[in-house]
Amino acid sequence: MRPDLQSSAPSTAWVDARYFSLHVRSLVHECHVPWRVVALLAHVPSPTVRRLAGQGDRPLQRIRIIDAMRILKVNIDDVEAARERVVPAGSTRTRVLALHNSGCDTEDIAAMLGVTIPQADALLNGEADMCTEMTRLRGRAACEARGLISASEPITSL
Repeated sequence: MRPDLQSSAPSTAWVDARYFSLHVRSLVHECHVPWRVVALLAHVPSPTVRRLAGQGDRPLQRIRIIDAMRILKVNIDDVEAARERVVPAGSTRTRVLALHNSGCDTEDIAAMLGVTIPQADALLNGEADMCTEMTRLRGRAACEARGLISASEPITSL
């Protein structure tokens, strides 16, 4: 019987978190992405990935098996594909504007999104119709980190 990776039902099966912590830390280090991006790619709650990444009061001892399987499905190729995949920029522009309205300047926004200053400007002023999936993910991660959106907001609202 294979677990349903799409299920939103609470999982009652748990596994040791150490291996998955190493996997998250490796992705963050090797791919140069924030841990929140790994959480979004894996469709795993941010608080879980935050603790796996070594952020927080203490490390996780165990995680739900559904989260463990989702984390393991994310690899370096997935991160690279997100850097190449082009998506509509509408939600990213909304998040960039929220960052700007919260006091972030264009240089800060560019750094958060991993883009150039002209690219950040194009998102801010609506000239960019498209962006990469990675830019979208980093925009959501930056807003979540600043409390502009809830970590519990559905991942489907990327």
